[in-house]
Amino acid sequence: MHKQTKFWVGVCLALLFSSFSFEAEIQAGRRNRIMQSWQRQHASETSWHGEYGHQTTGTPIALIVPPTATTMRVHNWGVTGNMIVPLYHQYSLNPSTGTTVGRRFKKTPMYPSSTEQFGVYYIRGPW
Repeated sequence: MHKQTKFWVGVCLALLFSSFSFEAEIQAGRRNRIMQSWQRQHASETSWHGEYGHQTTGTPIALIVPPTATTMRVHNWGVTGNMIVPLYHQYSLNPSTGTTVGRRFKKTPMYPSSTEQFGVYYIRGPW
């Protein structure tokens, strides 16, 4: 094979592979937009906190995590009790759902059986 032929075969292969990776990036972008849409919808319909309040304040506490976090782990005592659940809520200064004013929350039990019972809930940061 001539040098020019090898060169053009290499150029064609590079273009072919770059078009495949570009299409994969487009698909990944579509998936991300769909997931963000689902997260916004779920967050608008549910509260950012659960039914337990923190033991020192009596109300839920928001633990702000990076905006790239998409899941959190809930540890339950017992065999196969651990779960990985999605993070839906985004931190905002003016929350429209889940107000905590005037609401009574459950206290942390003496012997908690789950990390959800501590009254600390993850929320993705805005930055």
